[in-house]
Amino acid sequence: FLELDPHYSEGQYVVCHNGIQPCLPSYRRRLAYVFDEIRNWLRDNPDEVLFIKLDEHVGDNTAGLGELINHYFGS
Repeated sequence: FLELDPHYSEGQYVVCHNGIQPCLPSYRRRLAYVFDEIRNWLRDNPDEVLFIKLDEHVGDNTAGLGELINHYFGS
């Protein structure tokens, strides 16, 4: 089980957990990098099941978040 806090900050999707907007550079990581690591782990561990909870903090920028999820995890 993973719980991620995606934010839309300074024109990009990031993961951070500092409660400040915009997310401070020292506390954030691009969401694409996180999704890439998860996708690689799933490929390396095909018999595993992973639940991901997204605590949504992206405001009106949900369409791009869906596109990012589809890009990395698709069907």
